[in-house]
Amino acid sequence: MTQIEVFKEAYRTAENHRCKVSVSQTPAATGRATIRPRMSSSSRPHRPPRFSTTLARMAVNATLAGAWAAALLALLPFYLNADVSLNLRNYLSLALPLILFYAPASGLMWALLAGLVRLFAAFRVRVPWIGFRPFWRFLVADLCVLTLLFGLNLRYTRDYLPAAMIRHLQVGTTLLAVVALLLAVDALWRGLGRGRTRPAQAVVVMLLLTAGMFAIRDRYRPTAPPRSASEIQPSRPTEGVLLLGLEGASPGDFLPMVADGRLPHFSALLSRGSSAPLRAPRPPRPAAAWASVRTGLSPASHRVIGDQRLLPLRGEPVFHLPPAGLLVELPAALGLLRLESGGRTIPRVVTGAGILARCGYRVVEKGWPGQPATSPPLTGRGVAALPSEVAVHVKALRHHLDVARRVAGGPPLARVLSKALASDLVTGRSVMAALEAGSDGPPWALMVRFTGLDRVGRAFLRYQRPDQFGNVTADELDAFGAVLPEYYRFLDAWLGVLVEAVGSGARVMVVSPYGLEPVDVMTRVRNALSGQWHDTGTDRDGPPGILLAAGPGFREGGRLERARAVDVLPTLLYILDLPVGRDMDGQPLPQFASDEFAEHHAISAVPSWETVTVVPPPVVW
Repeated sequence: MTQIEVFKEAYRTAENHRCKVSVSQTPAATGRATIRPRMSSSSRPHRPPRFSTTLARMAVNATLAGAWAAALLALLPFYLNADVSLNLRNYLSLALPLILFYAPASGLMWALLAGLVRLFAAFRVRVPWIGFRPFWRFLVADLCVLTLLFGLNLRYTRDYLPAAMIRHLQVGTTLLAVVALLLAVDALWRGLGRGRTRPAQAVVVMLLLTAGMFAIRDRYRPTAPPRSASEIQPSRPTEGVLLLGLEGASPGDFLPMVADGRLPHFSALLSRGSSAPLRAPRPPRPAAAWASVRTGLSPASHRVIGDQRLLPLRGEPVFHLPPAGLLVELPAALGLLRLESGGRTIPRVVTGAGILARCGYRVVEKGWPGQPATSPPLTGRGVAALPSEVAVHVKALRHHLDVARRVAGGPPLARVLSKALASDLVTGRSVMAALEAGSDGPPWALMVRFTGLDRVGRAFLRYQRPDQFGNVTADELDAFGAVLPEYYRFLDAWLGVLVEAVGSGARVMVVSPYGLEPVDVMTRVRNALSGQWHDTGTDRDGPPGILLAAGPGFREGGRLERARAVDVLPTLLYILDLPVGRDMDGQPLPQFASDEFAEHHAISAVPSWETVTVVPPPVVW
């Protein structure tokens, strides 16, 4: 190899290693020359930082990105609660706790995920403590998750939002999705070495997005629909009305027992009337579902939202509809927010009971949300005071109570059954007391709801459907397998008593807005770890309930594929030949009306029952 070739090889090697070259020549006596590549101190490769240091730097950048994303996330409760004003004080009272929780949580999550990728990747990169590129990439990832949360709530809370707010939420979600998609494509494009994202442009885009999300929500102004006054002159009622609410009655458990003849009163009702599976507003919330049954309005109109409410520490504003998927339980557990049970349970609009009372019926309304009752002990004297048909099943349930208290794992189930039975006995006794107090007068309109079936079904569903759980032993089936069927028979007996009280010619409707279904495997594991292993039934996915209707005007043997909770009251008003409010979200079900009734009775309407004057006024008995 010539000296020139040696020089070329040396410089080629130096170029590949990106280092400087110094050339030294040996003494002339040797007649040879050598090339020694030598890197300067500035071009020597640095030792990569430790993995823990890289992880910490990622966490810092991800936390800063999570803080910005949490500030946008704090707008979601304002989109879902149209009656809460969006001002700086209300926003900061919710945004600051969410930032304090979600910023470090997001930082830790993304840092661990990115750290795992770096740990197993074949390359190493230096991450600064605060750098635009890692901050930007984490922020883009947060925006993608934020878009999913907004979309999830848009899908699952439609029934609880006014139509105008749904449009605002759609626009906000679309804006968020478009920006997140464009930024994700840009980050991927830049990550492939196709250029660099300029910090100034990126910050401007995020500021415009934040301002747009605020402006879209702030443009919403709740407006009350105009209502004109009207007068009606209904005919004087001649037959009674019974609206029986059963919380948690499932077609999968109810219909087989009806077919087998184990529920004679329900069987008779079904044979001479119409039926349909009933759907409640989703996600199902008991208070909201029953308010829709009573008013014919959706939760967006009657504003009974649910059983929980979200509050900042200072106590206001109150968010009656907490966002789905936001995991507000975790910030509340840390004391950053307040998540309280209760909420609004009484509709602020006229109910079906109020309408029937104004039209001349004697109304008895028992067991509905907002009507607390004290549960008395189950003494022998109390059982003896019940109708004989009901007392038989009460004694059978008390026997199951005694068995549950003696077997292993039975005391928690016994407590559930005891509370459910006591609550329904209070409701039944209060109805009987009201009926005994007034013997003469206009026809009765009984609005009664029994809530115990929901509690019993959640605890004993695994023994009613053992094939869907797989871990039910023979001893458990012997001890608890007959509890849920016996409770259905207990309610069947109450149906017979109430139908006899209102008269054989009464219109009868049995309503259950939602049913129960077995909990999924992950929920079973979580319940077992938290000590709530007996919660085996759930209404989380909104399983259908039941709707039965029989009496004068109802079609015999009618079947409908689907009905809504808001359709119950309009259908009852139509069968009673009373006008339906145009402001109601539900509609009468003409398939439930007999041909003869539909031929002689058209559906009439008034602007709203809030402004209706009944002429002449009902007679006071």
